Amino acid sequence: MRRKMNIKDLLNIGKEIEALNAVAEDFSKVCTDFLIESKFDFELEELESFIAQWSLEQETLPEQVNVYNGFGQPPVTIFNNGHFVVDLYFWQTLDTSIHSHSFCGAFQVVAGESRHEVFKVHKKEEFFPDIYTSQIECIVDETLVKGDIREIKRGLEFSHRVLHEQNPTVTLCIRTVNDKSPQWHHFDNGLSIQKRSPEACDIKRLSIYDYLLTRNPQQGLAYLEKLMDFFSPSLIMNLYEQLSYDQMGLTEEGVEVFFDKVVERYGETPWFKVYMDFFN
Repeated sequence: MRRKMNIKDLLNIGKEIEALNAVAEDFSKVCTDFLIESKFDFELEELESFIAQWSLEQETLPEQVNVYNGFGQPPVTIFNNGHFVVDLYFWQTLDTSIHSHSFCGAFQVVAGESRHEVFKVHKKEEFFPDIYTSQIECIVDETLVKGDIREIKRGLEFSHRVLHEQNPTVTLCIRTVNDKSPQWHHFDNGLSIQKRSPEACDIKRLSIYDYLLTRNPQQGLAYLEKLMDFFSPSLIMNLYEQLSYDQMGLTEEGVEVFFDKVVERYGETPWFKVYMDFFN
């Protein structure tokens, strides 16, 4: 039996997982077994004090993941070796998205309570390789409380939703990074869109479009048309969603014109109508 964990033992997780020499095929099981054996058990106030002190004591923090996308409020990466990370997620809002992951690993509820639903996704009609209508079937509906641990599997084999019912709820997550597998967002009214975060070059191209639009609207519109031909449909839709709550440095006019062009391009398609119905 392992000794009772000290709060600072959270900082040793990465090195301990490295020492287990986990390979990609069994990484999620190794992480799950590690969390089960470790029996991490801390009070919320202890976690808050730890992360506050640790973040100020470090001259530089490990490279952070999920910096701008709202996955956690905040998400804090306490270990990152370029292959996997150890994250603490402090949840203050209710996450209602059904999603599957490009990564694998495991997570533990270390404070609070969550409703956890697992789904089977049935593809119906494909419009693009990264957008299709779907039927979502709930196969697991459970309550996760402090200490509960679940494995994270990569791909459509594991599509789930975690509804954080206490504010805050805190989860400890060990997971791979820089995975090449697609990640998906599934809307419960029947649509699946590949989840794509814009890269720096995508954001730079958007800023060029925005500049051209202010200088020469005709040139800016022409550039945007070519840009939307260049972007994948799922990236366009992820930008459409992200720009609705974060202008990403664009002008209001630039955002509005982008929205208009998305509707002009996809507004009459069956899948876009399903997308809009979800938000109405």
